[in-house]
Amino acid sequence: MQENTTIPQMIEWFRQGRLPRRQLIKSLTTIGVSAVGVNAIVASAENPSAVKPSPTVNVTEDSATHLQMHDQHLVHQSQGNTSELHHDYADHAQ
Repeated sequence: MQENTTIPQMIEWFRQGRLPRRQLIKSLTTIGVSAVGVNAIVASAENPSAVKPSPTVNVTEDSATHLQMHDQHLVHQSQGNTSELHHDYADHAQ
């Protein structure tokens, strides 16, 4: 493995069968990726369709609306109102 190899390169080699799973895991841990991170990377490399798309943001929305929603969230948080806190998040938020 080359010194300047990137994680995306290793994933591509793994998917092509040029890099064994064990070597991918060893390489990721060698560069300091945590066990949880290694697990996530390997899982996404084995099943790329399992990776969830990033949520989209409407950048044209009024910033005043965002500030109002943020203030509302802080009020719910300070009051310990967990049911309303849950509703503060988008449906796709985890």
